[in-house]
Amino acid sequence: MNQDISSTPPSASFLTVGLSLKISLTLDRQKAMYGSTLLGWKEHAWLVCEWPSQLGYSSEILAGTPCTVSYLLDGKLVGYRTEIRDLIASPVPLLFIAFPRTV
Repeated sequence: MNQDISSTPPSASFLTVGLSLKISLTLDRQKAMYGSTLLGWKEHAWLVCEWPSQLGYSSEILAGTPCTVSYLLDGKLVGYRTEIRDLIASPVPLLFIAFPRTV
């Protein structure tokens, strides 16, 4: 029996618009966790989510900042390490995160 097994699950199996995310990162040498909502994604490129309001819109988050994204899926905690790709504050504050290669 020869089956192809992919290390990247199909997007429909683990991402949905409106999914509540927890984003953990280190800012000013302090580790913190922030809540956000998934707004969309481009497979193998990025996730886009709301800029966590707890950060304030003047926070300095640089592209390449390592982070961990986690969420609940069917009662299980799913998470992966990734990095911040980009952020914009205007016209709508958004955070772009690298798309996971594996979960």
